[in-house]
Amino acid sequence: MESRGKVSVIIPVYNGEKTISKVLDSLISQTYKNWDVLVVNDGSTDKTLEVLAEYERKLPDKITVSSHDNIGQAATRNKAILDVSGEYIMFVDADDYVDPDYIECYVAAIESGDYDCVVGGFRRENSHG
Repeated sequence: MESRGKVSVIIPVYNGEKTISKVLDSLISQTYKNWDVLVVNDGSTDKTLEVLAEYERKLPDKITVSSHDNIGQAATRNKAILDVSGEYIMFVDADDYVDPDYIECYVAAIESGDYDCVVGGFRRENSHG
């Protein structure tokens, strides 16, 4: 995949029709705009591909979808790394979503020093928020 952004976000997904829209919408709302997404469908048997096709159709300059037989999340991530060419690579899971400044914060962190990798935490949502 030819990179269209400085940051390539990889999202492996298996049967994520109920969650993938939330993560994609959260990426579309980013304050940092120089990114692209590769969503890799890992052999989903639900309507994940239909949902992804609609996002790819609406935002072809930002979202690319690829699909293969089920090989598992780790193998899907490793394979996807070979298919992106952004200066930076990020991973987001298909059942997560990110804050509007997510990418911006990571880019600022990695560019603030001579780093090979930046790792962050997460917040777990519960019934109280």
